[in-house]
Amino acid sequence: MYFLNHYYNKLKREIYRITGKTSGNILDVGCSGGYFLDIMQEWNRYGIEISDKEASIAKSKYGDNIVSVVIENYPVRESFFDVITLQDVLDHCINPTEVIDSCYKMLKPGGLIIIKVHDISCLYARIRDLRFDNVPFGRTQFAPTLWTKSVTVGAQSLRPPIDWDIIPTQVPKR
Repeated sequence: MYFLNHYYNKLKREIYRITGKTSGNILDVGCSGGYFLDIMQEWNRYGIEISDKEASIAKSKYGDNIVSVVIENYPVRESFFDVITLQDVLDHCINPTEVIDSCYKMLKPGGLIIIKVHDISCLYARIRDLRFDNVPFGRTQFAPTLWTKSVTVGAQSLRPPIDWDIIPTQVPKR
C-alpha cells in the first residue's frame, strides 16, 4: 500500500499544480475501493466501479457518490466535475473514444481529465513479457505513440505522458 499511497500523493500534487484548485468535484472512474479518493479529502468525491465487491468498499466510505456500473451507463452530469481520473481503465473499454467523449461532457470548462494506461512498450512489460490483452481485462493496448496521433475530443490540449516515478527514490527504513 505504501507505493500506491506514494503514487496517489504525487497525483494529488500534480492535480493541484495543473488546476490550481484545492477542492471541487472529482470523479474517479474505476475507483476500486476508493483508495485514491481517500487521498483527496478536500474534494467532493465520486466514483464509478464495475466490481460490486470493490464498489461496496468505496460505497461504505462515500455512500451514494459511488456507483457500480460501467462508465457507458453512468448518468452524464454535464459540466459538473473539475477533475476526472481514468487510471488503468481505458485498457478495459470496448470503445475508449466514447468513454473520453462522455467524460469531456461531464467536465467543467477548464477542467482536467487524467488518463493513465498500461504502457505495453515499457521496459518492465518487455522484460517480463507481459501481455495486457487478456479479455475482459485488456481490450485495448496503448503505447507512447498514442500521443503522436491526432486525438480530438474537444480538449484544448493533450499533454504527453508524465513519468510518475511510482517507485520512490527512498524507501522508508524500518
